Amino acid sequence: MKILTKYLLKESILPMAIGLGGFIVFISVELLYQLSDIIVRNRIPLIKLFVLLYYNLPYFTVLGIPVGVLLAIFWVLSQLGTGHELMALQTHGIPTKRVVIPFLLLSLILSLGAYLLNDFLVPNFNHKANEALIRYVYRRPKVTVKMNTFFKGQKDKYFYVKRFDPDEKVFNDVIIYEIHHRNTRVVYAKKAYEKKGEWYLKDGRIFTVDRNGYLKLDMEFDEMQMDIKQDVERFISAQKTARDMTSRELKKRIKDFRALGLDVSDLLVEFHSKFSLSIGPLIIVLIGVPISLLFNIQSKSWGVILTFILIVLYQGSCAWLAAMGKEGIVDPVLSAWLPDILFAVVGFSLFVLLDTNIMYRFKEKFGKFLSFSIFILFLLIPTPGNAAEKLTVSSEGMFYRGEDMVLYGDVRMEYKNSILEASTVTVHIEDEKAKYLVAVGNVRYTFENKKKEKETYIGEKLKVKFDEDVAIAYKVKGETKFKLFSKKEK
Repeated sequence: MKILTKYLLKESILPMAIGLGGFIVFISVELLYQLSDIIVRNRIPLIKLFVLLYYNLPYFTVLGIPVGVLLAIFWVLSQLGTGHELMALQTHGIPTKRVVIPFLLLSLILSLGAYLLNDFLVPNFNHKANEALIRYVYRRPKVTVKMNTFFKGQKDKYFYVKRFDPDEKVFNDVIIYEIHHRNTRVVYAKKAYEKKGEWYLKDGRIFTVDRNGYLKLDMEFDEMQMDIKQDVERFISAQKTARDMTSRELKKRIKDFRALGLDVSDLLVEFHSKFSLSIGPLIIVLIGVPISLLFNIQSKSWGVILTFILIVLYQGSCAWLAAMGKEGIVDPVLSAWLPDILFAVVGFSLFVLLDTNIMYRFKEKFGKFLSFSIFILFLLIPTPGNAAEKLTVSSEGMFYRGEDMVLYGDVRMEYKNSILEASTVTVHIEDEKAKYLVAVGNVRYTFENKKKEKETYIGEKLKVKFDEDVAIAYKVKGETKFKLFSKKEK
C-alpha cells in the first residue's frame, strides 16, 4: 500500500501543478480584462500590474488548489484505467476504494496549507491589493488621516479621536471614557503616540466623576504612560474590511458588534468561509475520486472538462450562497458550509457504491453509453463543406475492446442517405476519433448515388475509412471499391 501511495502522489504532482498554474493564469487574465478599460485610460505601467497580481497571488492560490487536486485525480486515474492498472489492483485483491487514500492524504496536507494561507497571508495581501488597486489603477489618493473617529475599546472603555495618522501611529485630541459602577473617568490628551512598544499620552488632563455627578479628581499631566495598546490595535483593525482580517480579528469584531446590537452577517460569513474554503481540497477528493472511478473516465480531455464543470459548480455555489448569507437571505453560518455539506454528501454516497454490484452494473451500462456517445459525437463532427448529419444506430448489444467498439446482433446504422446492416460492426478509434469501421456477416449497404438513385450492395464484409471517405466491399462478385455515395468499379 505504501508503494501505491507513493506512486499516486508522485504521479499527481505534475497535473496538480498544471491545474493550479493554469487557474492562476486564467483568473489573473480575467482580473486584468475586467480592469482593461481603466488600465488603458490611465496608462498603468506594466510593473504596477505585476504588483497588483502579486498581492492577489495568495488568494488566487487558495482558490486554485481544489482545481489542481481535481485535475490530478482525473489525470492519474485515467492513466491507471487506460493502462489496466486498476484492473491489476483488483486482481490482487486491492479494492478500488483504496485508491482514495493517497488523495485524501494529499488533500489533508493541502487543506492545512490553504488554511494557513487564507488566515495568515491572504488578509494582509488582500489589504495591500486593495491599496494597490486604488493607488495604481484608479489613481485615487490614499486616505491616511482619519477624522472625528469614535470607537469602543476593551470592556467599558470608549475612545474619541479627532485626528489619526495610521502611518505615524499618532492620535491627536484624544478623549477616553472609562465607565465603572461607582464612577466615570475621563482622560483627555492633545496627543497619543507609541514609544518603545508602549503608548503615552501627552499634555492632558484626568477627570473622575462619581455616579451622582460630583467631581472627585481633576489632575493635569505632561506625559503619562497608559495601557491602551490592545485598544489601539482594535481601532487599527477596525479600518480593515472583513476580507482583510484574520479569523482571530473577525472573532473579536463579531463579539464587539454583537454587544452593540449590530448586524454581523457579513462577518460571520467571512469567518466561517476561512475554514470552509480551506477544506475545499478534501471535499474535491471526496467527490472527484468516486466520479472518476464510477464513470470510468479514461480520457484526459474529458477530465479537464469535468474539472471545469465541477469547479464552477463548487466555487459558484460558494459565492452565491455567501452573498445570500451576507444579505440575511440564508443563515450566515449555513451559507458558508452548505456547498461543502452538499458536495461531501454526494461524494460519500458515490464512494459507498464503489466495489458494489450496483456500481459494476451502472459502470457497465454507462461505459457502453459513454463510448457509444463519444463515437456518435465524432461521427457528427461536421467536415468542411458538409453539415453534421444525424446518425441512428440500433443493435442487440455493444462492448468495448481496447481501441475498438463492437456492436453486435442485427446492427443497423443510418447516416445521411445511406443504411448499413450487418451482424457485427467494429469501430476503431484512435486519438478519440473514429478512423474506420468494419462490418461483417450478412452485410447490406444501401446508399444514394449521384443520380439520386438507390443502390444496394450485399456481401460478407464492408470496410469504411472515414479519413479517406472511402468504403471497400468484399465478396460482392469479387471486390468493389467505391466512394461513399458514388460508385466506382475497380
